[in-house]
Amino acid sequence: MERVARFGHLFYTSAHFFPENRGRGALRGLRNRAGTDRHRGRDLGDGLQLDNQKQLLQQYYAGQQVESPNGGFLMLLGIRSNEDGSATGFFECNVSSLRYELVIPKATRTERKKVRDVLKEDGDPSCPRHGSESRLVRAGKDLVCPACGIAYAKP
Repeated sequence: MERVARFGHLFYTSAHFFPENRGRGALRGLRNRAGTDRHRGRDLGDGLQLDNQKQLLQQYYAGQQVESPNGGFLMLLGIRSNEDGSATGFFECNVSSLRYELVIPKATRTERKKVRDVLKEDGDPSCPRHGSESRLVRAGKDLVCPACGIAYAKP
């Protein structure tokens, strides 16, 4: 049985310190005391909800700076895709360092149809919400916008 060292609320094995001991999935399953899995990128936490989400989404899609409720602006930390097809954007205020969540709705039928039409013409589809500056990339079986995390079509 492998020895596990404990430092504060984190647990370490020899795979953390010696790369030759790392096998496939050697660090998988290690959790901190709060129960979040740090090795899978889920440590963004829960953010505060924003009131005027539709207006902020329009600013985000247009590439403008998103205003913070505390004054200042919100900086994008990351995007997490949800199982229902929507996504959650995590933002941090540059004035107060508070974190906020912004729910990005799933693709509509007309958006998916636009992407399928471009694929039928052998074109390179872009995100219907962000415009031509954001090309869709393949993620598994889906074509996903890297800027908003929404899956639009299956090629």
